[in-house]
Amino acid sequence: MVFTVNSSAGAFAALQNLQKSGRGLKAPDVVAAKEVSEKEAAVSVDEKTAKDPGGLGAVVESLTRAQGAAQVAFGAADKVGDLLQGLQEKAQKAQQEDVSDEEKAELDAAFQAQRDEISTVIDGADFHGFNAVKAGGQPILAIASQKGDRVVEISPQDLSLGGPNVSLKAGQTLETPEAAAEADAALAVSIERVDQIAGAFEDGVARIQSQIQFVDKLSSTIEQGVGNLVDVGLERESASLQALHVKQQLGIQDLSIANQSPQAILSLFK
Repeated sequence: MVFTVNSSAGAFAALQNLQKSGRGLKAPDVVAAKEVSEKEAAVSVDEKTAKDPGGLGAVVESLTRAQGAAQVAFGAADKVGDLLQGLQEKAQKAQQEDVSDEEKAELDAAFQAQRDEISTVIDGADFHGFNAVKAGGQPILAIASQKGDRVVEISPQDLSLGGPNVSLKAGQTLETPEAAAEADAALAVSIERVDQIAGAFEDGVARIQSQIQFVDKLSSTIEQGVGNLVDVGLERESASLQALHVKQQLGIQDLSIANQSPQAILSLFK
């Protein structure tokens, strides 16, 4: 666009203002270009942050793995508890006087098969190297914070036959009334203890789930915060550029008015 400028003081002042506005537009453009480059680098970081806000991905992974191990341990404890109750029913029935020798033999065979199933359940309660219910089992551990200074831990519980929690012996039978009574007494204590252990594992699962939900919420908050910061920066740049464009347009109008004023005065003398 071409402007004809009269050599009046008003026109000269308007031209100076227009030039300042133009420089003001060019300077932010250079700054904006630099900021775009910086923001492109920041976007790369933000993409990583979006994938793993606050570095919480490792925390969620650790908690999820621990939750799986705790769920397996709870399932095993719950199953062992059911087996123990079934064994107690057989032990109590074998003590009844009206049960024939043939029935007692059948009860004993079923008792021993169900007894051995407990060991099978315990051996199968392995989750990615974690087994919290066997003899010498490992504790279930999970990182609960970005810094790694907080840990969720669930203690292992030995559910093996003849162990600290299941007093029923690995070779226990119902061959005699005395053996059946001994089994019944051991099972009563074991059932109560295993029920408590199953409850502890279940609480552990719930505790880990609660921590996972907290970390997910924290991750979403961080992600939203990063997005808001980027949006605020872009809005500020947009507003600044719009203001400079308006200032330039006003400068053009001032110059036009300044050019017209001397001509209007001269027309009075014609």
